[in-house]
Amino acid sequence: MSEKEIVLNLGKFALEVRKEIKGLSNKVVWWLYGRDYDYVQGGDEGEELEYEVKRVPKARQDWESYVLLYGAGAMQGHMSGKAERKVGGGYTGRLDDDKSIQFIHQLFADNCSSLKIQCGLGYPALSERVKLMVEEPQRTAAILFFQEYLRSVYRAIAGANAEILIEHLETLPGKTEPKELLERWKEIELKLKREKRPAVYDVKDGKFFVYEKVGKKKRLINGWLFGIKDEGALEDETDAKEDESNYVFKIENAPFHTRMNALLTEAYRLLEDEKGELVALAAEHQNGTLNKILSMVQKFSELAESNMLEESQKPGARIIADKMEKIASLVSKNSMIVLRIGIDVEQVRNCSIQLQKLKRKL
Repeated sequence: MSEKEIVLNLGKFALEVRKEIKGLSNKVVWWLYGRDYDYVQGGDEGEELEYEVKRVPKARQDWESYVLLYGAGAMQGHMSGKAERKVGGGYTGRLDDDKSIQFIHQLFADNCSSLKIQCGLGYPALSERVKLMVEEPQRTAAILFFQEYLRSVYRAIAGANAEILIEHLETLPGKTEPKELLERWKEIELKLKREKRPAVYDVKDGKFFVYEKVGKKKRLINGWLFGIKDEGALEDETDAKEDESNYVFKIENAPFHTRMNALLTEAYRLLEDEKGELVALAAEHQNGTLNKILSMVQKFSELAESNMLEESQKPGARIIADKMEKIASLVSKNSMIVLRIGIDVEQVRNCSIQLQKLKRKL
């Protein structure tokens, strides 16, 4: 499902929810951050009740990294996400804060996944949430909006409101039954609360630097946006060296079989149920088969678009299309792992777009 389709369905969903559930605050501006574009509903003042979500140029990846770390993909409050300007020009070093408006900030699944990789945020609960978002992009986007909207109008998140959510989820595209999906979401939500990483930020000349706090240390997670290579630098070097030495000591003094079993267990945990498919994909990448599949999808797609795909070629095209669909799903759900393998995730995503064009012609 394309981002455009998700936005359209989500806009209608949000309108219905806002009509049914009201609270102390009805001025809501809703920002959605996609991979290539941002979207906004509610105008500048938060009073537009139209299902159309307006597309705008992408410009706030620094702020998005805060939404990811602090809100695990979505958050609400009075912060617009923009740096506050001085009357005479320049910036105050603070964020713009409008007490009369509730802002909802939300990341789409693909954007959430790629940002998580770029920022190096690999803790388990966040990884589980992002994986679920990628598996069910439409319905999880609706759940995210729903829970943040309830907070923005000062309403409880549980209780009777869950029935309203389930009823609306059933009208949206998805593979998982709404009740089951919501239960999985709540389980991950509990884990997130236990594993939540504190976030701090600094605004300099309109740029928004986001840090992950680890004990007394802090790590800049979005330095890559500003060309800062050492994004993993820790503020407290003494603590960092002590932590590293303790870790090395424990590993070096463990028996060989203990270290190997721990490594194997960790690998299986990361790969989960798709370890066999991921190993096969890594092999296909190494022997050049993956590149051949991508090239064939491109070729068949071009032939189909120009109406030059012959009937005799269609069976082969279907086989390649099915294979590519599985690869795209695998890469989407395990983007961090396949990046480490050396697979070009962006190339696979672009090929997935060509795949959809091809499937329409088959």
